[in-house]
Amino acid sequence: MENKKIKKIIIFYPSYENGGATKILQNLVTFFTNKKIKINLISCNANYSNFKYDKKFLKITKPKVILSSFFFQRIIFSLSVLKVYLKEIISIDKNDTIILSMQSHLLSVIIGKICNKKIVIRNSEDPFGATKYADDKISALIVFLTKFISFNLANGIITNSSKSFKSIKFFLINKKKIKLIFNPYLKKNNKKYSKERKKNHILAVGRFTKQKNFPFLLNAFSHFSRKYDNYKLIIVGSGKDKKKLLNQTSILELKKKIIFFEWKKNLDKYFRNSKFFILPSLYEGSPNILIEALDKGIPCISSDCSGSNDILLNGKIGIIYKKDDKKHLIQSMIKMHNRYNHFRNNSIKYMASSNRFLIIPQAKKYLNFLSTFIL
Repeated sequence: MENKKIKKIIIFYPSYENGGATKILQNLVTFFTNKKIKINLISCNANYSNFKYDKKFLKITKPKVILSSFFFQRIIFSLSVLKVYLKEIISIDKNDTIILSMQSHLLSVIIGKICNKKIVIRNSEDPFGATKYADDKISALIVFLTKFISFNLANGIITNSSKSFKSIKFFLINKKKIKLIFNPYLKKNNKKYSKERKKNHILAVGRFTKQKNFPFLLNAFSHFSRKYDNYKLIIVGSGKDKKKLLNQTSILELKKKIIFFEWKKNLDKYFRNSKFFILPSLYEGSPNILIEALDKGIPCISSDCSGSNDILLNGKIGIIYKKDDKKHLIQSMIKMHNRYNHFRNNSIKYMASSNRFLIIPQAKKYLNFLSTFIL
């Protein structure tokens, strides 16, 4: 049963950006305001137009815009939003108000503890994976240390995958304060799936960074396409490594078979045309793009990154391969080709009935967990 004492939630989300975490934020704000809970969202660049909400219950607090071309503008923004955050939480009543930090945890947690306020943080990635596969190991170790401190100082932690749950729990002093809650991502179960004959397109979506591991996927596809030459690999995304990926495609002599498209918010066209989806990531938190693909009736292959086993039910409704194992990925692509109808039917059947990633049941779990910290 929900604790009726919770009246207000301060949400700390300094940098409002496109991505899965922002969609989770939007869904939570809609749910909380519909429950008549006041939300004060502290952010540099969020706007009311980004949300569906009851006007009586949402307030967005932002620092004054600082126009600067200096290299340190990001630091200035961070300090500005923390100043606003401090001002907002000093006067809150911890008997009916909780802080939910969804970004930049360390300083928000320290300030919360100094002010004697209750704060819960949301973790969105596997901390061990993010450290192991980082480009800059020194920076990654510093971030890992800040997470260790944040997790142990916070009153509670919400994480979104079994693997992240185990990773965080490993270095918690109080191991009872962490809660696994799957992402409140889908509004409802999709019961209408396209019956059109799919093109022989393999779809991949993501930022062009080391984490997403696209060079590995290109190499695996080059081997797969030697035997199955009627397939094309469609990659939708953007990022700093795009030029490297285009050069690699040229070296592999696959310009006609590997096609790049710029990132778009609406991916329906690509899902509609694609036969199956591949997520080659080195690490994740809980990859929402897998949920989206399954929701569109697209069977999936994923690396064994954090969250993939939860979403694909340990391989029952998709295929999970050992990350960075090219031979295993190629075998998985061949298996998906040979048993396509089996995997598609299993994934459609599961997604049509599961509430695992629906907004209302998962957002209720957020509310219930947050309420446990209200006196």
